[in-house]
Amino acid sequence: QCPFMYCCEKKIKIKPEKTAQIRLNDVGNFIHRVLERFFGEISAERIASGELTREEMCDYADGIIGEYVDSLAEAGGKKRGEYDGRLKYLFMRLSRYVIVFIEAMVNELSQSKFVPTAFELPIGIPSPEKESVAPLTFETDDGCTVALRGKADRVDVYDAPDGKRYIRIVDYKTGQKEFSLDKISRGIDVQLLIYLFSLWKFGLPDSDAREIVPAGAVYFSTRPKVGNVASITAGDENREKMVESVTRSGVLLDDENILRAMEEKLEGRFIPVKEKDGVIVSDDKHLFLETAEDFGELYTLLGDTLGKIADEMREGAAEAKPDRTVTSNDLCGYCDYAYICKKAGK
Repeated sequence: QCPFMYCCEKKIKIKPEKTAQIRLNDVGNFIHRVLERFFGEISAERIASGELTREEMCDYADGIIGEYVDSLAEAGGKKRGEYDGRLKYLFMRLSRYVIVFIEAMVNELSQSKFVPTAFELPIGIPSPEKESVAPLTFETDDGCTVALRGKADRVDVYDAPDGKRYIRIVDYKTGQKEFSLDKISRGIDVQLLIYLFSLWKFGLPDSDAREIVPAGAVYFSTRPKVGNVASITAGDENREKMVESVTRSGVLLDDENILRAMEEKLEGRFIPVKEKDGVIVSDDKHLFLETAEDFGELYTLLGDTLGKIADEMREGAAEAKPDRTVTSNDLCGYCDYAYICKKAGK
C-alpha cells in the first residue's frame, strides 16, 4: 500500500518497537489456528450430514481454544492454566466470534456440494508437513521472473457430473473485508486470485487428472456486524442474527449449476447470489459474478499488474506514497514507520 513502508519493513528491515498488546495479526493467527483445527478434525461427511449440533460445535471449539491459551502460557514459562487473567478473557471473548463463524460455515457446508479439501495449503513454499503447489510465475518486461507464494486458508472442491473439478478458495478475515475488482490493477486484493490461479494452472497435490476450473474466491468475514458478542448462548436469538450476518465477498463463476452447488436455492443465505425473475444476480456490491472468459482476462491483468510492481521494486522505488484510495482509514496513522517519514499525515 506504500513503497516506503514496504522498503522499511522488508528491505531495510527496521524492527518496530515491541509493545505488550494484541495486534490484528495476533488475532488473525488465533482465528486461523482454531478454524484450521476444527475443520481439519471434524470430517466433511459429518458436517454434510447436518447432525453436528450447536452445543457440540461450542464444546469442540472451546476445547481447541483452551489448548491454544494453555500453549501461550507454556510459551511464557508458566504452567498450563497459569496465565494472565486479562489474556484469558481476551481470547475467551474472541472465541465467541470464532464459534459464530464456525456455525455459519457448518450451516453452509451442510447443504453445499463443495467440500473442504485442503487447509493452510502452501503455494510455492517448501513444507515438511504438506506438499506444496507450484507458484504462479510472471515475466517482467526486462525478463525477470516473478514467483508468487503464500498459503491458502481453505480450498473447496466440487467434482461435477461433467467430469471437471471446480475449485473455490476461501480466505478468513478479521473484520469486514470487502473485495473489489477495481483494486486489482493497483495490486491490491490480489491474494485470493493468486491462490485460485495457482491451483487452476497446477492443480491440487493429489494429482487428480480431471480438468481444473476456477469456481471462485471468497473472503469470509469473521466479525459479525450486530449484537453483543459477550452475550452469545446456544439458544440466543441474538446468536441467530450474528450467524446470519457473517459476510462473504469476492468473485464467483457465473454458472448456474456451479452456483447452485454452493447454495441450491440461491436465496442469498450462504452466498450473496439470488435468483430474481428467472435471472441470477449478485446480491452484494462486493460479490462479483464472472464468466470463464472473465477469469482468463483477470489472469492476464494480474500478470501485467504484478510485473509492473516488480519492475518498480527492482528499480529501487521507495517513495512515501500511501494509497489512500484503499481504505477510508488513515494509513499513516497506523504505520510503524511514520516517525521517520516526512509525508506522514499529509
